Formats: sequence, structure tokens, C-alpha cells
Amino acid sequence: MTSPSTAPSAVSFDHLAALTDEVGLFEHAELTRPRPEHGYCVDDVARGLLVVAREPDPSPAVLALGRTYLTFLTGAQDHRGRFHNRRATGGTWTDLPGLGDWWGRALWGLGTAFARTPSYAAAALPLFTRGADHRAPWSRPMAFAGLGAAEVLAVEPTHRSARALLTSAASFVAPATAGAGTTGTGIAGWPWPEPRLRYANAALPEVLLAAGSLLDIPQAHRWTEQGLTLLTWLVEQQTLGDHLSVVATAV
Repeated sequence: MTSPSTAPSAVSFDHLAALTDEVGLFEHAELTRPRPEHGYCVDDVARGLLVVAREPDPSPAVLALGRTYLTFLTGAQDHRGRFHNRRATGGTWTDLPGLGDWWGRALWGLGTAFARTPSYAAAALPLFTRGADHRAPWSRPMAFAGLGAAEVLAVEPTHRSARALLTSAASFVAPATAGAGTTGTGIAGWPWPEPRLRYANAALPEVLLAAGSLLDIPQAHRWTEQGLTLLTWLVEQQTLGDHLSVVATAV
């Protein structure tokens, strides 16, 4: 794929391009060398689409990366709106469609592509809409999907599926107060809605803040307050002096 080093942005997309072929973004690399033997995954392709779609002034080569990712996601989605995650280099999907993190990240990328890159909008919105009526039983995919819904609502405030999905996502991750000084976890003095920090933690307060700002429903003000409280606490937990140390992936 053509290197996008001539892009006017201060951000270099050269490494992303090096890990992308005509099919998609390889899941693994050794330093700057892709490892095709490990295939592709929607998790990473959706991340790539998100990054590209957020570029405010993309070069033609950067736009081409996004079109590759959109085509990959189109092939990953089944007729019910769920997504496969893993694809071998030979073209075979090696898993069943589901609603894991990859579903949420796919909707996040698609919603962002629709909202921020006009040339992607016509392809991205139908894929988002087809997947947006599902609900995952885990906080991370719901938060990711909710952030995609927020992107859509910022452009199309009456989009029914996006509004319902963002409402569901915020309701899912909102810490339910069980009493003074406790949350739904039952741990005194612990404001986080889960018993431990895991990965992509900032997505939880972010989706609460998005719902609070975009939804004109009674819970919106409470979600804004909860999102600000959680984000402030999260930054405090991960900061020592002037160093931010983000919690690593954990299960």
C-alpha cells in the first residue's frame, strides 16, 4: 500500500500503512514488520478506522487506509449485525459472529467514520445501524459501542438506534449507588462500578459524559456527574507526580 508520508498532518501514518495490506490491518507485528501468520482481527481493524477517521485533513493515502478497513468490516458483519473477529490470511473467518469487544469497537469506528469523514459516511452508517440494535452483556463492548452511537448522534440527533444504544450503554456502566460511600460493587469508598480496574478504563466515564451531553432524558445530568467523578478518580489513581501510568490489560 502506498505510504501516506506526504500527508499534511503532523501525525505519521507510515507504521499503520506498513501493517496494512489490501485486505486489512494485521493483528501482530515484530517491531515494524507485520506477522501475517497471525492473520487479522476486527478489534484492530476497527481501531485503525477510528484513528484514520479522526484525522482532520487526511491525504488520499490515509483515506485509502480507511476504505480498506471499511471493506474489511463489511465482510466481518453477518446479516444480523454481529461481527466475526478473526480472519486468517487465506480469507477464512475462524470464529463465529459475536458481541465481544470487537463488536463494540467496530461500532465505535463505524460511527466515527460516518460522523467525521464524509467520503466514508454512506458505507459506514448502514453497517453501524445494522449492529446497533444488539446489546452485549459486558461493560467494555457496551461502552465502545455507545461511543460510536455518540458520534452518530452528534451528526444525526434523531437516529433511533444510536439514541437507544447510547442510553443502554450509559445505563449499563453507570455505578449504581447502593448506599453512602459505596457503589453497586458493595465496596466502601470505592467509586468505580467494577471491583477492579481492567483495560480501556477511560471508556466508561467517557460514555457517561457523552450520554449526559447528548441525551435529553432525566438521567442525563446524573450521568454527567458520575462521568466526571469517575474520570477524576481514575486520573488520580493513575497519576504519580507528573507521570500518568495507565493500568495495563487485565482480566
